[in-house]
Amino acid sequence: MKTKSTELYFKDAKSDKHYNTSLEKLGELFIVNFAYGKRGGNLKEGTKTPKPVAYDKALKIYDKLVKSKTDKGYKQSKVKSSPKTTKVKTEAAKKSKTTLKKKKKIFGKSKIKNYPLRRTDEQSIKTVTEP
Repeated sequence: MKTKSTELYFKDAKSDKHYNTSLEKLGELFIVNFAYGKRGGNLKEGTKTPKPVAYDKALKIYDKLVKSKTDKGYKQSKVKSSPKTTKVKTEAAKKSKTTLKKKKKIFGKSKIKNYPLRRTDEQSIKTVTEP
């Protein structure tokens, strides 16, 4: 009696939609929730079980909901982040810290703040070091 969740998407020439389903434990019973909407936008939420039900009944409702969406052309989403993506983010963070350390060394710690600067390096240095 595990909780489950499925992320589905539908994309064609006119739309790019997202549909999430979940089977969640609530005390001794279970509920089936869903959320849907445009990908990247706000999702509308709802439930297929206004009152918690037994696991077998909730699982049947959950499976029926997922099947109805896949029959309409929705496909299961792939994993959101991969180790390669995480590695790129980590390297960018290291580079940002290194740049900040260099600026502090050149201009002194009191004139450089510990927040990311959004301008090019030259513009950032000029802006931050002005009296």
